[in-house]
Amino acid sequence: MLISKPDSRRGARSGSLLLVSVAALLALCGCSSDGARTDLTLQDAAVLTQNEVISLVSEVPVEWLVDDDESQPINDSSYCGSTPDAGPGGSALWSFGVGYDLTEVVSNDTLLSMLAPAGDEWVLREADDEPTGAGERDYYYVGPDMTVNVFLNGEDPTNPRIAVSASSHCVRNGDTGPDTFPTPRPSNLPSPVAS
Repeated sequence: MLISKPDSRRGARSGSLLLVSVAALLALCGCSSDGARTDLTLQDAAVLTQNEVISLVSEVPVEWLVDDDESQPINDSSYCGSTPDAGPGGSALWSFGVGYDLTEVVSNDTLLSMLAPAGDEWVLREADDEPTGAGERDYYYVGPDMTVNVFLNGEDPTNPRIAVSASSHCVRNGDTGPDTFPTPRPSNLPSPVAS
């Protein structure tokens, strides 16, 4: 997910799209304090979401990606449930996402073949039903540990772009809830060309 400088219209639009994706992921995961996992810590969930997103984005040739200096990955936790509970009985989830402009127009189908999570454990929960040739497409995949959103705008001649984000399922806070550990920072993000 992207946080953009206010003076960048393109960056602001990209940031908004990725934040909307995170909000949709949160709605899809069906998190509640009652169903929170206790076999993972929130820090484990952070690393799982980061690894999944980076694994997917690494399938795209790095020379297709443009580094956007005006945006940063979203890498943070949120409390689950309608009433935030910071105590050990509450629960939280972790969201991580990145977005990149593309150096040229690329077929959305080609991008999806690289970015879609693979394996029987992933279920396509929601998909944009736009026909091939439309600029934007959105896909939501639910897995055992998280929900992944793949946003494609590869066929837009003026703003070819991808974004991939993941939100973990809810994890019981215990003594390792939000703000109890340093934010994990992935070191293996793709290094695209400068914008």
